[in-house]
Amino acid sequence: MSDDSSTSHPDEGEPRGGADRTEGNAPGSSSAPEGCDPSASVMAAPARSRARERILEVCRDIIAPLVRADQGEISLISIEPDSISVHLTGTCSGCPGAQMTTAYVIEPAIHAVAPTVRVFVTTGFHIPGGASPIDQAPDSDGATDSVDG
Repeated sequence: MSDDSSTSHPDEGEPRGGADRTEGNAPGSSSAPEGCDPSASVMAAPARSRARERILEVCRDIIAPLVRADQGEISLISIEPDSISVHLTGTCSGCPGAQMTTAYVIEPAIHAVAPTVRVFVTTGFHIPGGASPIDQAPDSDGATDSVDG
């Protein structure tokens, strides 16, 4: 038995449980024609790659400088075709303004280039394992673009 309601239009109020899902029908399509690649996800690989590049570019060029202006830092935890997770640290740790930064800076900036991407933001003094500074986040071909300070 399959519940297509969660894959056709996920409710933004509910967190996704488990790992990313590529099974089932893509949003906006009720059935795939025969002969389609079952491993294909919502976007083609080049489109996913370009969307990822645009999201990382916005994080590096727009969001990170704004966060740094208040002595904060932003790290990339993960980026998937349908979501991004970032972590705010530095003076953002424990700051009540971190929620406003998320709602009025981070989410709108990312949604300007990727409207359907879900944005998850955590804050705290300790950076989660596996996270990297946004300036050193790997781009679509796996290379890192580190910025020398």
